[in-house]
Amino acid sequence: SISPHATEIYHEGVLVPPVRIVREGHLNEEAYRIFLRNSRLPDLVEGDTRAMMASCRLAETRLGELCGRYGVDTVLAAFEACIAQTAERARELFLEMVPSGRWRFHDFLDSDGGPEERPYRIDLTLERRGDHVSLDGSNSDDQARGPINFTTNPGLLRIAFGRYLQSLDPDLEVNEGLLHNLDQWIAREGSLLKPRFPAPLGMRANTRFRVMSCIFGTLAQANGGRVPAGSPVYVLYYFRAWDPVRQRPILCIEGLGVGLGARPFADGVDVIYYIAQENYPVEYVERDFPLRVERYAVRPDSGGPGLHRGGTGVVRDVRVLAERAELATRMENTLVAPYGVAGGSAGRTGRILLNPDTPQERVLPALGDGIVLERGDLLRLETCGGGGWGDPLAREPERVRQDVARGFITARGALADYGVALDEATLEIDKTATQEERARRARDLPLIDRGPGFAEAEARWRAFRAS
Repeated sequence: SISPHATEIYHEGVLVPPVRIVREGHLNEEAYRIFLRNSRLPDLVEGDTRAMMASCRLAETRLGELCGRYGVDTVLAAFEACIAQTAERARELFLEMVPSGRWRFHDFLDSDGGPEERPYRIDLTLERRGDHVSLDGSNSDDQARGPINFTTNPGLLRIAFGRYLQSLDPDLEVNEGLLHNLDQWIAREGSLLKPRFPAPLGMRANTRFRVMSCIFGTLAQANGGRVPAGSPVYVLYYFRAWDPVRQRPILCIEGLGVGLGARPFADGVDVIYYIAQENYPVEYVERDFPLRVERYAVRPDSGGPGLHRGGTGVVRDVRVLAERAELATRMENTLVAPYGVAGGSAGRTGRILLNPDTPQERVLPALGDGIVLERGDLLRLETCGGGGWGDPLAREPERVRQDVARGFITARGALADYGVALDEATLEIDKTATQEERARRARDLPLIDRGPGFAEAEARWRAFRAS
């Protein structure tokens, strides 16, 4: 249902309007059977959904107990007071973060999965007039033929701002009050961010992350870089095969972590899978699927250099043990890396290789489907790192040495990116050589570093626009 080859929403599975699966405690058996029948793994889906139903029943019980103890009016008044308190503080922080003015920022999606492999541009303008703050995406590209379209809901944007406000004040309660920030979202009908039906939407997560990237790009300009650096999109691959023994389909959907952008006060988070922070244990993959994981490691030097280093991605090598299988891939940031902020450098782009380091090596499409695999093939996924924050030459040499010792950067990267000279055998810091190297490199740094792929994406985008 999320194939990169979809060109309309009808290619992305059964369209199900909102239907109550449970009404007044009674399960809608007919609708539920239709839902389960459309999965390759109905047992797992049923287990998940019944657990969700049970959690709702438990929440209902707990709310009933709360109201029984304090009274409905008291409970509702307490809820409203909590929301109002959070709303007041969130709005105060938001207006402190966004001074009066107008800032514009754009970024690129690598492609929509189509044969043209053309970049798509997301272009946002953040503006504050008085106490009114708007975000305008009207200059973004027209909707794509492929499934990267994203129906951008203003509520989701407010959630993104609210999550960031929490980092500024950890005492903020998580409730509806966090959404009292952005006043207006503007989008153009028929654009990537407000597509017309029946545009495909299956790969919208790629676009959503680029929207967040542009939001923080505007904020970086507004407040002098007091925001996190750019973060990449988490990675998925789908392995499909047939189990001849159990006579049933095999589906392995594995999410891989990436490195998040560095923050003004700390390094970026390493190797994190955004949704629920899932991490398939190797033993689980090898037990349930005809796959062997031969390597699973931090990808050194993938995080953008900075006073605070961008989080690192991973390398995962997976050997195919089935006679025949098919692969689908979803990776972004293979052309344009997450940007660095306040003198930090951009992260390193990702890529997917089939049979690396052999005469049969080839680079697989970042958005691909129906890729045929055979027994013995090796799939290598190298995920992207986050952007760095602050001047890399200002990072303490001891922290650089520790990163080398722990495998987050290489000794070569320590010298090239941080100006820290190390003895590769002992990892001792050559203080004199380090001081000389850093003094030699003193330079002015940009507020935002886009990385080498950005100019290429810009040129390709302009060429497609002109054609």
